[in-house]
Amino acid sequence: MNLSIPRSQSNSQSCWNTIGVKGDRTCPELTAVIHCRNCDVYSQGGRQLLDRQPPSGYQQEWTKLLAETTENIENTKGAIAGNTTTNKQEIAGAENSLVVSKGKTLTNKVLSVVVFRLQKEWLALKASIFKEITEPSVVRTLPHRSSEVFLGIVSIRGELQLCISLHHLLGLETGLEVNSGVTAKTGAKIISPHGSSAISKTISKTISKTISQTNQPSQKINHLVYQRLVVVEREGSLWVFPVDEIYGVQHFSVQALRPAPVVISKAAHSYTQGVFDWQTNQARYHVNYLDDELLFHTLNRRVL
Repeated sequence: MNLSIPRSQSNSQSCWNTIGVKGDRTCPELTAVIHCRNCDVYSQGGRQLLDRQPPSGYQQEWTKLLAETTENIENTKGAIAGNTTTNKQEIAGAENSLVVSKGKTLTNKVLSVVVFRLQKEWLALKASIFKEITEPSVVRTLPHRSSEVFLGIVSIRGELQLCISLHHLLGLETGLEVNSGVTAKTGAKIISPHGSSAISKTISKTISKTISQTNQPSQKINHLVYQRLVVVEREGSLWVFPVDEIYGVQHFSVQALRPAPVVISKAAHSYTQGVFDWQTNQARYHVNYLDDELLFHTLNRRVL
């Protein structure tokens, strides 16, 4: 079935194909219009191409094809709807609810999170809110607005975004010290996850530290640690914050969540939905699963 409209036989003999930009460029009008697309003759040729009558049987062939496609789509939807009803009934009988900290009820399912580190604390946020992870960049402070929590603005792919210190917002204790370096430009510094000091780009890519975990003996990470800028977005609200290390996406069941221990600071505890155990090749860690809804609400209220 040939559903294409044949091109005009005179099209190959048109002036733009003979003496225009696609020909020998001898047309005297090129001096004024530079290119054939700026010429009235070329525009008229385009209108004639779109306004010409379709060939015999063209509309009937397309009507038949679209009718067959619509019928196939309806049949497919019906089959999917039947399977979905069966799956929902099976899932409804198998699902259990789990009540975690702060009185919130989560369905018994597997969650996808991104695990990252701030100082000695391992934290996790829902993977769906992560928009981008990039290298450390320069933050520009804003007069009378920048603070320990709100660091300033930072360029992400050419767009200025608000940058905050999640470390200070959660009230995490300052443990590990890192070398700092301030740029020569006034009001600009290389952002660190802790907001109080700047970190040089060279050092930020080669830091290797010994990390002390809560209620655990010190564990030494043998691989290189790369600091990163994290871009998160939820319901149109976008924020950037630096972290000491990004481990990547991990999966765990909500049944593995348990209430946050008392040793976590009051600020961090208020944002923690629960704690789950995370096993790596080096050691076993406790990861605080943060409430992204409360986190974004607080940022929108305190910073904006």
